[in-house]
Amino acid sequence: MADADYEELLQEVLGGTEHDELFQRLIGHYDVPAYVRRGLRLETTLRSFFARLERRRREYLSGVTVALRLVARMVRSPQDLRPFLHDERQVELISRLFEQFAPEAPWSDRCAKPARVHRQLRELVASIRRFNRAWRRELAAVDLTAVNEEITRYNRFYPIEKECAFRSSRLATRGFEPVRELTLDSLLNRFPPLPVPAVVGEPPSSGSR
Repeated sequence: MADADYEELLQEVLGGTEHDELFQRLIGHYDVPAYVRRGLRLETTLRSFFARLERRRREYLSGVTVALRLVARMVRSPQDLRPFLHDERQVELISRLFEQFAPEAPWSDRCAKPARVHRQLRELVASIRRFNRAWRRELAAVDLTAVNEEITRYNRFYPIEKECAFRSSRLATRGFEPVRELTLDSLLNRFPPLPVPAVVGEPPSSGSR
């Protein structure tokens, strides 16, 4: 196999969206060193694992998206929500929520009655809190055994297999950094709960909950 062909396919595997299929192509059609196969296997495992969680998170976020769109139907822009929020930072926070989860929100050409807007904002807060509680429970229930076993094998055998390929312990460990096992905290850091806007009349939030 030409070096250029190998590098091109390797980049395609590590950066493409069809990584599972490409990984099998690479392993099946080329004489790839064991340490490279191990690195690609871990890369594929993590990509697939995180993609499943991202899809699941989008499902849980559907209620928040609906609540955001209902708020948008009552005002012209997030700035119209300022009278119902504790400070200007909350307007920025809600604006980011719209950008991330309801970028095509159906803004109105006029503002609804203040009581209706306030009530819908409080429902948005309730929806975010429900999501945060449910999402934390979801992540806490995720079985990390298989993926962490893959990480353990990578950390243990990758340097050994690379040393066998290069006949040099110095080259085998150059640039190598063990991969940390996944934990609930690391998952929450990668897929965080949502910040809760401080709406007038709502109890203060302790962090994102």
